[in-house]
Amino acid sequence: MASEKHEEQMRFEEIVPREWFRGDQPPRLRIRCYQMARATLQAFHSRPLCIATDRAVISLFYGQMPYFANPDVNVSVGMDFQLEVDAANLRRDLPEGAYTVLMVPQLETEYSSRLALEFTAGLVSSILGRNAAYRLIFDNTLDIVGDSTTINNGDVIRVPLADDPPDLSRSRVGMIPTATSNFSALPEAERNRVELALHWHAEAISSPAVDQFLKQWIALEALGMSDRENIRPLNVSLGEAYGCSTEEAQQRFGVGRIFGFRSKILHRGQRLPIFGILEHYVEALFRDVLFHKLGLPPVGHAAQVVASPGFDLRYLLHET
Repeated sequence: MASEKHEEQMRFEEIVPREWFRGDQPPRLRIRCYQMARATLQAFHSRPLCIATDRAVISLFYGQMPYFANPDVNVSVGMDFQLEVDAANLRRDLPEGAYTVLMVPQLETEYSSRLALEFTAGLVSSILGRNAAYRLIFDNTLDIVGDSTTINNGDVIRVPLADDPPDLSRSRVGMIPTATSNFSALPEAERNRVELALHWHAEAISSPAVDQFLKQWIALEALGMSDRENIRPLNVSLGEAYGCSTEEAQQRFGVGRIFGFRSKILHRGQRLPIFGILEHYVEALFRDVLFHKLGLPPVGHAAQVVASPGFDLRYLLHET
């Protein structure tokens, strides 16, 4: 990886924690790269930012790096099913820009590795902002010893202008190791809930429209509800995060009304348009509850959305 003016070459073998090695053999690495949006070179202070947690290495950098892209696939679904894969030009170089690279060791199962990546992607996008993981570029499994690469990838493109630039300030980046440390100190049941919630959050930010809203709500529900029908714990968490009573949080943020809207879609079969700002608001609620759960300083994500010009929850929930 290289940065403009102050070039700094980084090799995977040099930034992989020694505990991931098996003896002298480097591990197989699952590497996922996201393009950042609205991030400038100046935000990086002309150097890459690396954060090592107990389950992943996170590299935030402005520069270039090689990768293996998805092959072109042509599918014919006539009387005969035909699949043609063009494996030419798989190796490519990222154009110079801002990127988030996540690395985890290849675990016992593909699911375990993917869960570790999604936990980390969800955490990074929650703390630094959605544009820190704007678009998935590649998902490769790298075998350093065997000199081979496996390609796993999918892609959803969204417009980044509705979201703020990633917050790469030292204070915000410093929240990541604090969050992972506080996460490790939680009781096992709470850790499982946070992990599941971040999985669904990572799924949501890579999904379209209705799926995005429903997955983001599942993330919020997994994080803050004690059962399928009781939303009071969510309001308790929001009240504590904002320094107000549970009743005030209920009136201010309308979580119960969003829960009712979600039920209309899932359980009553109503086809209601979902506005992008509503999904953005549910994500903001999720981030507030996550910050509270992980003992991070309150930022007031949901309050910022509520205060934005033209925000009207009654209109977004089709209550008018």
